Amino acid sequence: CDTMVVHCLESTEDSLTITWDPVEGATQEKYEVQWRVEGSGEDFAPLGSKGFTNRDPKRKGKLASGTAYEFRVRGRDNVDWLAWSSPTSHTTLPEVSCRLPAPTMQSSDAGAITVQWTEVPGATAYELQFRGVDDCSWRTLSNKLTGTVAKKKNLDATKKYLFQ
Repeated sequence: CDTMVVHCLESTEDSLTITWDPVEGATQEKYEVQWRVEGSGEDFAPLGSKGFTNRDPKRKGKLASGTAYEFRVRGRDNVDWLAWSSPTSHTTLPEVSCRLPAPTMQSSDAGAITVQWTEVPGATAYELQFRGVDDCSWRTLSNKLTGTVAKKKNLDATKKYLFQ
């Protein structure tokens, strides 16, 4: 069962920042990552020239806007490289995206954070996402917010969080 997944941490108009799940069976901190335009039929190209020795986020830049890209990863055991993961697809933002500055923290208390962001003239709703700094994926708090302030409750007070 292929359980390795490449996650997108951030998408911009010309780049994708990725990380990946631990590679089952890997006994060394050695990884290879490959990418290609989704559906192109082209061979995968390496991300980085010598592979990686950790799972820290990696940025692939100089990409076309509004385009889907496939990524796959493999790890190494004591003898050889393991099989490639199934490709996962991630898309760069279109050029016309309206990207706001990150929300700022207005207040926090045990298990809750209140954030605020800049109002966009003419906007009828906002989508707010959050994740723990060590988490791979963003979770949507709401996509129907009408104001520019929101409070997220039931957070782990020992963790740090990011909002977008």
